[in-house]
Amino acid sequence: GYYLSANPYVALLLFGIPAGIAGPMYLGPTFALTQTLVKPRMRALASAILLFVMNLIGLGIGPWFVGFASDALAPRFGAESLRWALVSIVSVGNLWAALHYFLAARTLRVDLLLKDRAN
Repeated sequence: GYYLSANPYVALLLFGIPAGIAGPMYLGPTFALTQTLVKPRMRALASAILLFVMNLIGLGIGPWFVGFASDALAPRFGAESLRWALVSIVSVGNLWAALHYFLAARTLRVDLLLKDRAN
């Protein structure tokens, strides 16, 4: 809705509530689970690797891919190509991330049991 809104006030409202509040909600469980699944002496390294990969994708590959998609969509959408590139990349990216969280959750109980037995 944020990317598709023609009214700037509606866009800010849609950005502020869902994206600003609900958008980063995955971070707490992700870091907590990362800390839980590794040994205490490995927690700093696990967090560093997690932050590195998240930033590599989000700040490195993400903007490049949106620009590439915008250029590819320009013949069809013209000046609106950036809007549609963002809509498609964010939608597909969120669905892809949700799929990976779902796949990881399938083995979580076993992973936690194995971690407890190793300690």
